[in-house]
Amino acid sequence: MASRSVPPRAPGAWPLLGHAPTLMRRPLDFMRSLADLGDVVRVQLGMVNAYVVTHPELVHQMLVTDAREYSRGLAHSRSRTHFGNGLVFSDGEIHRLRRRMIQPEFRHASLARHTSVMKSAVADVTATWRHGKPLEMTDEMAALALETVTRSLFTDLTEDSARAIQRSVPILMRGGIQRVVAPLWTARLPLPVNRRFRRALSDVGVVVDNVISASRSGRDNCGDLLSTLLHARGEDGRTLSDQEIQDEIVAFYMAGVETSSSALAWLFYEIGRNPGMEDRLHSELDSVLDGRTPEYGDLPRLEYLGRIVSEVLREYSIWFQMRRTRRPVRLGSVRLPAGAQMIYSPYLLHHDPRWFPEPDRFDPDRWLPERVQDIPRHAFMPFGAGSHTCIGGNFAVVEYMTDLAVICSQWRLRPAPGHAVHKEIHATVHPGRLVMIPERRHR
Repeated sequence: MASRSVPPRAPGAWPLLGHAPTLMRRPLDFMRSLADLGDVVRVQLGMVNAYVVTHPELVHQMLVTDAREYSRGLAHSRSRTHFGNGLVFSDGEIHRLRRRMIQPEFRHASLARHTSVMKSAVADVTATWRHGKPLEMTDEMAALALETVTRSLFTDLTEDSARAIQRSVPILMRGGIQRVVAPLWTARLPLPVNRRFRRALSDVGVVVDNVISASRSGRDNCGDLLSTLLHARGEDGRTLSDQEIQDEIVAFYMAGVETSSSALAWLFYEIGRNPGMEDRLHSELDSVLDGRTPEYGDLPRLEYLGRIVSEVLREYSIWFQMRRTRRPVRLGSVRLPAGAQMIYSPYLLHHDPRWFPEPDRFDPDRWLPERVQDIPRHAFMPFGAGSHTCIGGNFAVVEYMTDLAVICSQWRLRPAPGHAVHKEIHATVHPGRLVMIPERRHR
């Protein structure tokens, strides 16, 4: 790690706006460029100074070793303004208590139960697929992720309500990022993008409020996340209010639909454009499953599939997270004041050639046991680290592996000729329009 007491300042700041225009126009290139400047680099978000941590050991220090010295930061405080105080956005004692209440839903016994929900969602989404008929995979995977989250959250959501959420979540994800990196006053401008954001937030709130109201009137424990929230009790015996339950459901939709749909679309894109990878995957699926659908206990045996999932989590990860110093701190050789806004980027770490040689090459075999030992311990963090590690990280991996195992056992998906795929920046690195052609697979 570099030895420097004063962090360098990133070039290219605009008057008043700072680095916000660059972060909004080409965020990935900008973030990756910062590792060459130092282990901690100063940037400006509007008129606010922030510090990007580019070294994995210092990120681990911030998130784990010295975690008590930091709160969640500007991104989460601004997100709470719009999305409520759910687990994804909360901090401190509220976060600790809420996580303890919800954690049982993400233990192994519950994940085994959710596997059947995931397989059912795959069956419904793929039922409309036809051999040789092009699919817009970003839409298909958004529908699949929505079905999975919805069936895990609720057993009885109406089709109209599900559609309203599916329309709204991508708008909220994009708007949420814009409200973090842009000056606060831009969210108050009478622009179409701001009107769409407010309308989407209202639509989701109405749906969730109606579901909670209906559930309060005699709903049994249905084994879904809503039931967990309705029956959960804190250390003082208190149950969650309707508003607290709504905050949690909105947060899980925000975390579970957009990020999962993005990862699944990239997974099929990478498999479809790499015939050798696809052949190896099909061979493993045929050997392990022998034509049946996977059970939760099968997933550890699908080793190559697991490596493909790990590589997608590396290649297309979250690009922007924040913390705030509670008091003056020392991070490596740098001293930072109380209240300093801190940024870390899994995408930056995952594309640093010091930790991942040829970072732009999609290589599942970098996760072979004999090679993975060369990756620094804290350089791979697709779900964060410390007390704020994504509670749904294991759920997501099970979801991706189950969906791929079911679909790839039955279908080949080929990228449509002449359709270039570009990256769109939401909370994750999301594929733009991704057209693929499904072909029935015959073993």
